[in-house]
Amino acid sequence: FNVNNADFAIATYSPLYLGALSGNNFNGTIQVAEVYVATTSLDCVTADQTWAQAGADFLVDSDICVGPGGGVRITGSGSRFLFGESAHVYVDNASFIAQGAPGDRIIFQPDDYDSDPWDFFWGFNIQAGSGDTVEFNYADIINTMFLMSGSGLLGKAWLTNSQLVYTYFNASNIADFALSSSSVEIGDWDEYNVAVEFSGQVHVSDFSNNQLNGTMGLIRLVYNYPGSCLGAVSGNTLVGGSDHHFLVREPAPEPCINTAQTWAQTNARFNIDQDICIGAAGSVEVTATGSDFNFYSGKKIAANGSFTATGAPGSRINFQTPAASWGGIVLGTGGQDFGLSYVNWRDGPVITNDPS
Repeated sequence: FNVNNADFAIATYSPLYLGALSGNNFNGTIQVAEVYVATTSLDCVTADQTWAQAGADFLVDSDICVGPGGGVRITGSGSRFLFGESAHVYVDNASFIAQGAPGDRIIFQPDDYDSDPWDFFWGFNIQAGSGDTVEFNYADIINTMFLMSGSGLLGKAWLTNSQLVYTYFNASNIADFALSSSSVEIGDWDEYNVAVEFSGQVHVSDFSNNQLNGTMGLIRLVYNYPGSCLGAVSGNTLVGGSDHHFLVREPAPEPCINTAQTWAQTNARFNIDQDICIGAAGSVEVTATGSDFNFYSGKKIAANGSFTATGAPGSRINFQTPAASWGGIVLGTGGQDFGLSYVNWRDGPVITNDPS
């Protein structure tokens, strides 16, 4: 396409046919975007599509829908999807994958973001099922809402090497969730905003090596993190959060930890509003030097498996409470290991039910 000072190279293109675009060269001066995506009706993609057009701007002025039986894989690295303020991406019992590349990312942002960093679009509403996959790799999501939930349980939702910029992110009812090697940026216009929020039943397989940037105006960075998955948290850089970094809470009855876990996130503040259950087949080794585990009143660790915590001189691990007392640890009858080294254990009992 050889274009001279036109707004678009392709105009009024239906989102149903984005899979047909690939390998096009756009030459000359384009004023707005290479492709103007718009439709007068909300028709859904109901078959598998690959959106392969690389290095193009898509101005999206209507909703994009991926419906049951459909699936979208975006491989057009270096492309940007520029959304009008009221535009959404709806995913209804289907898969949605964006696969960029280092230095050639796929970007989802408001159409006026370049000139107005506070511009906003309505964002992603993903409701997928057990056989569906949601993946963002080398993809950036800017100034929007990202709501992701399972119909029953969403099978897999992974975000890696990606950026969430001033984006409200909620993950709910997911069998396998991962956020790794990514950055999350959140502002302080509302002290109750959080970087990442969980709800419903979520199993977190990886929450590591992320940069979570908040301000001290934010009460917390992560809300409702599941306590049975604390072993997935490690290597994160945590900035901001006037009260704590993680509020740990999942729906009752809380699942037991039935595998070997290491709680390794250093220099973090965890407020724990649930019981932590360690099953007979499970174990927890805490190496999170410099971290605080603040248990709410009455909350406890119930350990039928082993529990050990090892800090370091000058970088102890703290088990404590913001209340007068907490439930401490209740050890079962299995003769499991229990040990503390370079640990401050405050205001909570150690109760053993093993006569040995």
